[in-house]
Amino acid sequence: MYFRSPVTDLKSKEHYRCSSYKYYTDSCTSHYITDEVLQDIVLENVQKVISYMKDYEDLFVQEQLTKSTQDELKKIAKNKKELEKAKNRIIEIDNLFRHIYEDNVSGKITDDRFKNLSFNYDNEQKELKIKIKQLAKDIDNTEKKETDLTQFISNVKKYTEITKLTPEILNELIEKILIHQSKKVNGKKVQEIDIYYRGVGIISFPIKFDDVKLVIGKILDRKEIA
Repeated sequence: MYFRSPVTDLKSKEHYRCSSYKYYTDSCTSHYITDEVLQDIVLENVQKVISYMKDYEDLFVQEQLTKSTQDELKKIAKNKKELEKAKNRIIEIDNLFRHIYEDNVSGKITDDRFKNLSFNYDNEQKELKIKIKQLAKDIDNTEKKETDLTQFISNVKKYTEITKLTPEILNELIEKILIHQSKKVNGKKVQEIDIYYRGVGIISFPIKFDDVKLVIGKILDRKEIA
């Protein structure tokens, strides 16, 4: 989505409109949400997260940690085993290369044989180094979840009560927000908003059209008071 601020039409409001609709009219719609409504919805959600963390931090941590399934844990163990095996093989190849070099110098193997073995060992080492890099990255990404969780909790604890969203709060707590097009569910309009929190991932919740109207009502009430 991209942000639009009205210039000529003063009745229009600052809003976010789908950036894909211009290019993919067949698969997307020109859905949007006003900046004011979005900020109120996100603020309410962040307030709930802070309140939940304040009262049920241990439960929150447990819920996040259990997102790592047994399959993921098995994958980590397997990757670590493969990583160790690849590292050992590289050391083994270094030793083999030294031996064939000595055998070539002493005349035990021909120059052609030495070149072929060297070529094969060199290619195997290159492939192993690529494999090691990928395995290490996979392991790091999986284990980093716990570190990210700790950082997220630390960031949340900085705020006891939030009455207004600031760039600092958004940057520290939220990674990104996705706005889906509205649809009808049981005769009511529903617009799904996905909030990706830093370190803990996505929190999906449906926003009923009635709830959006309620938020708009609160905004209008504030304006009347002002």
